Amino acid sequence: MVERWTLVDADTINYEATIEDPAVFTSPWTMRFAITRILQDGYEFFEEACYEGNRTEHRLAAGRLAVAAGERRLHTHEESK
Repeated sequence: MVERWTLVDADTINYEATIEDPAVFTSPWTMRFAITRILQDGYEFFEEACYEGNRTEHRLAAGRLAVAAGERRLHTHEESK
């Protein structure tokens, strides 16, 4: 797999990944999309590091439960009021 991250401007990064594995795919394939800066006041991006065997479904479920319970400050360090 080859990944390319291209800075377009101060608010946009283009991401592209090409996957080539002749044992699995009949030809290489590429996915690409733009990642845009979230300009919401107080938003903070948390880095997510991956490791072998990492599973995300529990974090996703916990986030959905928090939102369903009315939590709206999931991405900041600010105190809830």
